[in-house]
Amino acid sequence: MKNRWLFIVSLLVLGLMVLGGLLAPVIYPLSYDEIRAARSTVLAVGNIAARNVESGYTVTAAPPSLKHPMGTNHVGLDLLALTLWGLRPTLIIATLAMIVIIIVGTLMGLVAGYFGSRADSLVMSFCSIVQPFSNLAMLMFLLMVLSPGIVTFVLVLSITNWVPVARVVRGEVLKLKEYEFVLSAISIGGEDIYIAVRHIVPNLFSTVLALSTDVFSEVLLISSSLSFLGVNFFSDLSPVDLGQLVAAGYRFLTLYWWESILPGIALILVIISSNLLGISLERIQKTGKQG
Repeated sequence: MKNRWLFIVSLLVLGLMVLGGLLAPVIYPLSYDEIRAARSTVLAVGNIAARNVESGYTVTAAPPSLKHPMGTNHVGLDLLALTLWGLRPTLIIATLAMIVIIIVGTLMGLVAGYFGSRADSLVMSFCSIVQPFSNLAMLMFLLMVLSPGIVTFVLVLSITNWVPVARVVRGEVLKLKEYEFVLSAISIGGEDIYIAVRHIVPNLFSTVLALSTDVFSEVLLISSSLSFLGVNFFSDLSPVDLGQLVAAGYRFLTLYWWESILPGIALILVIISSNLLGISLERIQKTGKQG
């Protein structure tokens, strides 16, 4: 019962955040050009004000209120509107990268675990080669030298983060190969592809589903961290994202805490709810097997 409540609460929180991001144009109907102009104003005025806050610049930041639940930033823009618009590219990028990572990692793990021998050695050796590229510094380097764009961002994140998925799937496949229904299918001369698709893959669903939530939150954190550091490949989707909002407000953290902290809390809620969703799914899965 406890695990089911954890699942429901985490799914509800994540669902609300995703729904808020998707419905941002409906809740706050601003055009792309208006959001882009707002972002340019934030960055330009932010740079000036950060150099000298007491230079006579008129600050229009307001703390959270009924009119502005998350307050306004240092140029008077509504933070809730910017946060909802910022959720859109962050969630889209994380979802696209998660799908590619899960597909690549599952296929690699399936090949390594089911066919074993040389295939297993080859895949695991390839994992060892790719693994070092998953650190943040290497990701920044790859993104800097390659052509900017959403496709580049998704491919770089996917190519460097599928290894943990492959290792977990490989372990699950090795266990499934010892099950009686798989051994029976092998003994009667079933083709490898048929056995893998018919008997192995369906039994990987719950494991892959739980992995998906972990990958989603990890990619979300990586993409937001890169955006915070100034690596932005989201402009095709939206001119503002959560990493940029946190970075812009960070300069005024001691003066207007809500400008950086509240968008950061929104990001943390998405990451934590996604992680808890995965944990609850895994526990429910284990409980079902024991039952």
